[in-house]
Order: sequence, then structure tokens, then C-alpha cells
Amino acid sequence: MSESTPKFKREPAEHRREALIKATLSLIAEKGVQAATVRAIAARADVSQGMIRHHFSSKEDLITAAYEHHMDRLTDLTSAFAGATVARRWHDCRPLSSVV
Repeated sequence: MSESTPKFKREPAEHRREALIKATLSLIAEKGVQAATVRAIAARADVSQGMIRHHFSSKEDLITAAYEHHMDRLTDLTSAFAGATVARRWHDCRPLSSVV
């Protein structure tokens, strides 16, 4: 008996959700929110419109998730930059004993 290989590899749900969010952000950045229709997002993510409905109850929920993802990323980047700046400033400070 020969083993058949699957015709496709199923991605974890979180990867598909992430791909939908990234496709949404890309489309909004390129063409604006008005152009971010479920059909256009599905085409950009190369999935069916039903897949979007499976992960998000509405287009508004998807766009909200996309904005939240974007803001979380900005917050992380800002925190990392601020932390690096504080660490650099702290490193450049002279010990108190050398000042006194």
C-alpha cells in the first residue's frame, strides 16, 4: 500500500489569522480603509472570504485586530528604542564616586 502525501499543508490557525491581519494592514497602507473590502483582503491573503469569516465575525473586527496588531508593534518598537536609549545613557554616566 503506498502512502499518499497531502495535497496541501494546513497552517496553524494563528498563522492564518496573522496572515489576514498583515494582508489587511498592507491593503490599508496601500489603498486606504475604503478599499479594504473582504474580497480584496481575501485576494491579498490568498484565502477564501469564508476563511476571513471563520477567524473574524466582521470586517470591522478584522480591521480592529489589524490596528491593534499595528499599535502593539509600534509600542514594542518604541519601548525597545527607549530602553536602548536609557541603557546607553546609563552606561555613559560616570560613577557617583568619581564625581564626589
